[in-house]
Amino acid sequence: RGAGLTSMGVINTTGAAGVSGGAVTLTADAGVISVTGAITTTGGSNSAGGAVTLTASGAVTVGGTITTSGGTYLASNPGRNAGAVTINGSTVSVVAITSVGTTATTSAFSGGAGGAVLLNATAGSITLGGTISTTGGNGNGAGLGGNAGNITVSDAAALNANVTLTAVGGTGATAGAGGNIQF
Repeated sequence: RGAGLTSMGVINTTGAAGVSGGAVTLTADAGVISVTGAITTTGGSNSAGGAVTLTASGAVTVGGTITTSGGTYLASNPGRNAGAVTINGSTVSVVAITSVGTTATTSAFSGGAGGAVLLNATAGSITLGGTISTTGGNGNGAGLGGNAGNITVSDAAALNANVTLTAVGGTGATAGAGGNIQF
């Protein structure tokens, strides 16, 4: 938490076995947030990914991909959920966001859910530079597909590359529900 926050590299949190990935929360009460590298939150084996929350009174810029995901799948367990990604700033600029549930590899277990993504510019626009994916993990055999997370781009958006928004439920005995995309 601070007046302005700049990270010149990668921010990476990974949980230990059975522990969720650490959440990344950055708040700039009177300034900007600028992350030049990627932000990754990965759960420990058989655990959910951590959430990413970036909030600034000024601009928020992330120059690398934001990735939240469940940890390595362990046999005889369901897939794990990805963490949610929430970014609020006067303007918001992101390269790409992947918030995908993990796939179950043991029969009769369900896939993990994709995390929700919310991008909100309080005074300007949002710039997207790549894919945003909130896909659910696949179930195995009689297991259910994981639900996809919702994607919300709350304000006018500029696309500076080919951009794909995908919120598809995972496959399984019953497919997971697709997420809503609000653009």
